[in-house]
Amino acid sequence: MTRKMVPTLMEGIDGEEVIRAPFVLHRVSTFPIIVFATELAQGGYAERWTLEMESLLAKRAPFVILIPSCERPESREDWARRVIWMKENKPGLSLYCKGVISIEPDRRLRADLERRVSGSKRMFGVSQHVVESEENAVDLARHLLSKRSVAAEALRILALKQIYEY
Repeated sequence: MTRKMVPTLMEGIDGEEVIRAPFVLHRVSTFPIIVFATELAQGGYAERWTLEMESLLAKRAPFVILIPSCERPESREDWARRVIWMKENKPGLSLYCKGVISIEPDRRLRADLERRVSGSKRMFGVSQHVVESEENAVDLARHLLSKRSVAAEALRILALKQIYEY
């Protein structure tokens, strides 16, 4: 069940390559819409997930992550490591990750998932959504990426204040 690791390079703001590590868990070929490879997230994946998330934040560009339905529950250890990382990296996540969209076709499982992610915006600075289909997920991702975020607007105002020294 291993997927061939393909190096993916992305240009940073100044045109310099900022992502050097291959992505395994995140399919970034459609950046800024990223698909998480749930089938590869087996026990102990949190370390790899962390490296890839750090590479995504290093891009310094908005993105959305789609998470397809997965029948395998996440290990407690992986979940705890991811939660700690997300809390420690809340400023960067809230600035660049415009949303995490879980795809769950089953109505009952979708309702349960919606309850579990309801407080994530407050906790991690990233809104989480649950939709029933891939089409709905892509439509929502496009919408989230097109919205001018409050954080982006605040940075714009700060930059203007610095430029005009007021």
